[in-house]
Amino acid sequence: MNIKTSLKRYLLSLFLSGFLVSGLSFAQVDKLTSEKDLIAILSTDNPLADKAIACKRLALYGSEECVAKVAPLLADEKLSSWARITLEALPGPKAGDALREAATKLEGRVLIGVVNSIGVRRDVASTEVLAKLLTNANEDVAS
Repeated sequence: MNIKTSLKRYLLSLFLSGFLVSGLSFAQVDKLTSEKDLIAILSTDNPLADKAIACKRLALYGSEECVAKVAPLLADEKLSSWARITLEALPGPKAGDALREAATKLEGRVLIGVVNSIGVRRDVASTEVLAKLLTNANEDVAS
């Protein structure tokens, strides 16, 4: 077995274990492959685990179309990291725009996470926003 096959199997096992933890049945897996269905999960009062998995799947199957529904989750302490995973992976400028906007509104740990995601994206357009955070009252944010 080559490394590519091993990696695919490993990723598949991680993916399937996520469904088991969330309580979703394997029959529901097929419903979670279209971006439209995944966005719908974020728009309802589904359990946090379902929304986390939807974000994880949007990192793979999403487009700029999902940014408007993922971006508000950046402020949610429990879903922020999942939303950031999605926005880090999405191509195009809208994800960077959403992270920059969040960096001007959020505080504390969720802001630190957003700053890290901006770094992951290597978003040059965020230079001014990041420079302003250097004087933030929260030492962890400033550093």
